[in-house]
Amino acid sequence: LQRERGLRPEQQEAESHRILKQLIDEQLLVEKAEKVKMDKEPGAQQAIDAARREVLARAYVEQAAQTVPAPNEAAIHTYYDSNDALFSHRRVYTLQEYLAKVPEDKIPALRALVDGGKSPADVEAWFKAQGVQFRAQETTQPAERIPFNSLKTLATVPDGRGLVVAAGNQVHVTYVASSAQAPVDFDTAKPKIGQYLMIESRRKVTEANMAALRTSAKIEYAAPYQALAASG
Repeated sequence: LQRERGLRPEQQEAESHRILKQLIDEQLLVEKAEKVKMDKEPGAQQAIDAARREVLARAYVEQAAQTVPAPNEAAIHTYYDSNDALFSHRRVYTLQEYLAKVPEDKIPALRALVDGGKSPADVEAWFKAQGVQFRAQETTQPAERIPFNSLKTLATVPDGRGLVVAAGNQVHVTYVASSAQAPVDFDTAKPKIGQYLMIESRRKVTEANMAALRTSAKIEYAAPYQALAASG
């Protein structure tokens, strides 16, 4: 009943009756399954073992995470000040974006076009002249909806200008068609920053614990999986 979220006080009694009925039905089914020895079947035993492993592993991770202290005000302030694009200089962006496959030897020319201040219309004309298929879209996104690494670069781009990101022949051209300042003050941002820093701290503790367990354990791989041992 405690796991049921959003229950109003007047719903508690009816919900407790529903859960009790569910538990009784479940227990009756378990007892019947045990009588016919279903719990001894290989498939059932594997499922029980898998559930046990999952419960114990999650319990250990959660217990270790409980040792992580809440971030103090200084840490929250540092994060706020270090990420002004998300907070004090936050903007809401209207973006004109193009996705295309461009031959790698032609990407420098496209980059020069965009960096030189040519307009989205010029970029579309260039794509057509090169016979390059492209997809265009316009979206409005607040800073926090933009991938963090991309935001760091985008925050430096003035309205009307663009940038090119390429991976192989995959090209993403983004123009800041317009933007509006929408700062978030420290007091408003503080709870979410604290929550984010706590999650990050718990993730790091979990990763460190996992790394320590792997280092101290002896792990042997069967023949088809020995490449995993070599890759670490």
